[in-house]
Amino acid sequence: MYAVEQFLLVLPWVTLHSEAALQPNIVFFVADDLGFGDLASYGHPTQEWGAIDDLASKGIRFTQAYAASSFCTPSRASFLTGRLPHRTGMYGPMFVLYASSSVGLPHSEVTMAELLKTAGYRTGMVGKWHLGMNAHNHSDGSNLPHNHGFDFVGTFLPYTLNWLCDHWQRHIPHAHRGASYLYQNDTISEQPIQLDTLTERLVQDAQTFIHTSIDDDERFFLYFPFPQTHTPMFNNAHFKGKSKRGVYGDQVNEMAWGVEQILDTLKETGVDNNTLVVFISDQGPHLEVCQEGGSTGPMKGGKGFFFEGSIRVPMIAYWPGTLPPRRDSTVVSLMDLFPTFASLSGAHLPTDRHIDGLDITPLLFPETAAPQSPRDLLTFYHESILLAVRYGSFKIHFYDLALPSDELLVANCRGTYPIINWMEGETVSRVKLPLPKIYNVEEDPREMYQLPIEDYTEMLGIVDTLIAEHEETLTDIPEPLLSKEFLSKLVIPCCNYPYCVC
Repeated sequence: MYAVEQFLLVLPWVTLHSEAALQPNIVFFVADDLGFGDLASYGHPTQEWGAIDDLASKGIRFTQAYAASSFCTPSRASFLTGRLPHRTGMYGPMFVLYASSSVGLPHSEVTMAELLKTAGYRTGMVGKWHLGMNAHNHSDGSNLPHNHGFDFVGTFLPYTLNWLCDHWQRHIPHAHRGASYLYQNDTISEQPIQLDTLTERLVQDAQTFIHTSIDDDERFFLYFPFPQTHTPMFNNAHFKGKSKRGVYGDQVNEMAWGVEQILDTLKETGVDNNTLVVFISDQGPHLEVCQEGGSTGPMKGGKGFFFEGSIRVPMIAYWPGTLPPRRDSTVVSLMDLFPTFASLSGAHLPTDRHIDGLDITPLLFPETAAPQSPRDLLTFYHESILLAVRYGSFKIHFYDLALPSDELLVANCRGTYPIINWMEGETVSRVKLPLPKIYNVEEDPREMYQLPIEDYTEMLGIVDTLIAEHEETLTDIPEPLLSKEFLSKLVIPCCNYPYCVC
């Protein structure tokens, strides 16, 4: 069957698309807190070249792709559903779900996995989830990925990595069991996490899913959100201390090795020419974690803010023999992947809700249309507050955020651990501006040179109209679930209760 499909792929896209969807296999890689400037292919001067950079050089390297949020939980909820975080309830004063959160991504939301299952795909996941765990006790698993459309769930982190998982004792005396655990499907399998072999185990499970899907002659969707490059830094001995960039570079190299193993598996099994591979980061880097933070390249900001470095992320699309390699500077959103995967797979988008993402299939195949952004306006929210918008070449700020200076970040380091975590909003001052601030972020990606507002009154009028039209779609917004009222110690995962060790 795959030989026939690969033959068909040499036909013009416009012919195929007029008759039926291409229905490629889809492998979706997500890095955690990887900055726009962290990869060699995106300009880092000392990061070693790896398999992710090969994807960028052989595929489409997007340079103006935006996350919907600069925090893990809302960002992941948005690109997995194609919807702004506050439409799904994945917003609130806590910014992310905690280990003690008794809520998760609502089951009424349709994820990529559920969408693609309707088109006949087998769906699988390994890696980081961070969209909910338990609802009633320490092991009910109500909010885990197997309840959101994934047929296969291998080794995965239901919560996240954080300082408390540091079994290398770089930051704390020992790993904290209450925040460090791995799962297999719906069962906790390791507490605390042994990080040294984590990437290898994720890769092995992903390979198993691919092989099984091919053996059963089924198209597949693999969601592989890496734990890298979230703190704490960890490495297999093969990568530790090898990067000239230091521990962060080691992390990037280990993640690149994981990508390479999956690409090799696709090639060895003969399905690489019928597989779309997408690589993104969920948001910008966590800057105030001393030498364990990433790079935003030429932009300012980082995780927790809404400057370009906070929300503009690497995005790569690779499909050998089908997508011509190039750099694309079109403005796109990570939410666009949801309707784009629907278009390519033949799945039908839900009609009972507003989808914020737009189909960017024409950008992937520019011979059918001139590349241009499918949207007039891109909105950037914190919780449900509209902080800024992107319109054409311009970024328009409605609020001011107090961004710590480089000098303050350095002074904030206590060894390898920050004294104050601005990312968590502990000292962030958010002030409504009396007049918007306008920047041309194509000329000035660092958002340094404010444009005179009197020269852009006509443009601001158009933007006001677009915002009003957008706000008309914001009906039935659910309550914020990232809130302390949904915290309970009873739902913190624990294996071999009450010892919480396995």
